[in-house]
Amino acid sequence: MSNRLKSVVSNDLCIGCGLCTNELVQNPRGKLIPTSFRTDVEEIEQFCPGVSQVNHNQWNRTTEKFGSILKAYESYSTDKVIREKGSSGGTITAILVSLLEQNLVDGVYGLCNTHGVSYEGRIISSAAKIVANAGSKYCPSPTLLRAEEIEEYQGRLAIVAKPCEINAIKSMLECKGKKDEHFYISFFCAGLPNYSGTLTLVNDLGGHISSTEDILSVNYRGGGWPGKFIAKTMTGTYEASYEKSWGEYLNQTLPLICKICPDGIGMSADIVCADYWETDKSGYPVFDDKPGKSLLIVRTENGKRVADKVIENNDIGVMPLGIDLESSLEKVQPLQSTRRSTFKYRRIALNLKGISSPQLKGFSYGGTIGLKEKLRAFVGMYLRVDKHVKN
Repeated sequence: MSNRLKSVVSNDLCIGCGLCTNELVQNPRGKLIPTSFRTDVEEIEQFCPGVSQVNHNQWNRTTEKFGSILKAYESYSTDKVIREKGSSGGTITAILVSLLEQNLVDGVYGLCNTHGVSYEGRIISSAAKIVANAGSKYCPSPTLLRAEEIEEYQGRLAIVAKPCEINAIKSMLECKGKKDEHFYISFFCAGLPNYSGTLTLVNDLGGHISSTEDILSVNYRGGGWPGKFIAKTMTGTYEASYEKSWGEYLNQTLPLICKICPDGIGMSADIVCADYWETDKSGYPVFDDKPGKSLLIVRTENGKRVADKVIENNDIGVMPLGIDLESSLEKVQPLQSTRRSTFKYRRIALNLKGISSPQLKGFSYGGTIGLKEKLRAFVGMYLRVDKHVKN
């Protein structure tokens, strides 16, 4: 293992995507890390999200803060089952099902539940399996552990992954000179919690379990919008609101790499979705349960062709956003707006602590902010670093 890759793992900059390895193990913090690599180190460093990240749509940037946007909609699945099961209106699930049924792709690559709170990337060829695996996964989820299946696939895939994973798989295919005709879908991501968040939450709800292996099934969201956290064990079922589960538990276990992320908004994808939050007077999202709504952003011409066909097929309902897109997006995604404006100052704090942040290519710094916001981001990160890099 190179010194750079060692530092990625030891400094909590590994996202646990699985792209570099054949095996991941859980560390004491409750996150997945590689034990060995499946290809040469120099090649890995070209696509590891902890070493470098590339905005593959950088030449199409139409907004400073939210990247390339050809079209943007408020959207939802027209299928009631999918809309109910999805985290925020079921738009991604509806698009994937539509792509398969219209033969616009040959398969779908995305996360599948293997057992309990364990997930792994798999090629999916049935609409039923896509729907069965719908919903948010707020725990370690190595989407790219089977990336060789993408490399070797003869046909066109719709690939669903976190923003950093989309950047990484596109960089890997480019690095290896592979022809890339796949369709990429991502979502707005606020970070990937460790298993410890789920474990602590279930135990505080009365679960009394020793590890997440004792969880038989979990829904982090769904069954409404934003929906409830529901975990089942041998001893019972434990529930919490989204506001409680994410805000008080899961969000507290994010790795350091997520705190300095330049791209929680899927800049390299063809299409990206998010919650279409309604906010109160202070700009904070309102979590009253209601029928789900997605924010749907079309980033590329390829994405536009697909979105148009899915809309024409009446698989999703849409309402176009207004002319002032950046202002509209700031209102429905205030957290991501702030993250895009402040990640620069978190990176500076990390570097001053002697830790190299990932090299970036094609990312803007997301607009101007006041001195108070800059200092809050910088100081918060500077004080937080030691907690993350302790063994």
